[in-house]
Amino acid sequence: MGPVKRATVAPLFLDISLGKQAVFTQCVPNTHGGFLYVIDGSVRVGTEGRELPARSLGIFGSGERIEVSTGNAESRFLLIAGRRLNEPVARGGPFVMNTKQELQQAFQDYQSGRFQKV
Repeated sequence: MGPVKRATVAPLFLDISLGKQAVFTQCVPNTHGGFLYVIDGSVRVGTEGRELPARSLGIFGSGERIEVSTGNAESRFLLIAGRRLNEPVARGGPFVMNTKQELQQAFQDYQSGRFQKV
């Protein structure tokens, strides 16, 4: 699937460059969720050919195959996917946790200086 291997999420990380008038197809298991981020150029995605310009993100819908095509310019994009964890998500500011309690603890840890600089 990709250079990063972790059994729990079976990640897929692809950095793809396409020339003019090119088509790229990738199978992705229906157990996975993911997204496509356009770095340069623009791409058309899916059977309806929805266009995504540079610096935009498209989230995968259902299905097991992703098709991306280019027009009259070269394009580059990231395709990232992984097995869905089906866990609850609580988010606030820069923090993403599983529960509101964990989120509140992260804010308290940050405010009290318990985070270490890397």
